[in-house]
Amino acid sequence: MKKILIFISFLIFAGYLRVGDIDLSGQELYGYQPNTPFGKERAYSIVEEENIGTNLSLRYEDGIRFIVSPDNIILSIETRSEMKPFESRDGIRQGDSVDKVINKLGKKYSTLIEQGAKIYTYQDSKNQLIQEFWTVDGKVQIIRLKRKD
Repeated sequence: MKKILIFISFLIFAGYLRVGDIDLSGQELYGYQPNTPFGKERAYSIVEEENIGTNLSLRYEDGIRFIVSPDNIILSIETRSEMKPFESRDGIRQGDSVDKVINKLGKKYSTLIEQGAKIYTYQDSKNQLIQEFWTVDGKVQIIRLKRKD
């Protein structure tokens, strides 16, 4: 039993060492950043609006999705637009390879498999931000920038 607890503790600790933090300050999607006030007025129309608990999810015609708090603060920004591919501050866009993501942002990431996609997650504890790259077959499909909480 003691060996199992030590092994589990090691795995948890090793996970923290591997992930680490990167600097995501100044990172934005289409000029928007998490933890800032949100204005609904955009050049594109809202195509989907739904409540997620107390928060509001808004998806626009150009493929951008926002999750906004009841206080009108941006919690999450996501792009999966094929119409207008987004390029991140680091030059990463939909269709780019996982290798490009790792070359640009480094190896301090965690991974998760969800809904058939492998998600590469980078975190910035100082600025309370997380950036995710959802990939299928080694190519970026979705870029998400969100508040870490």
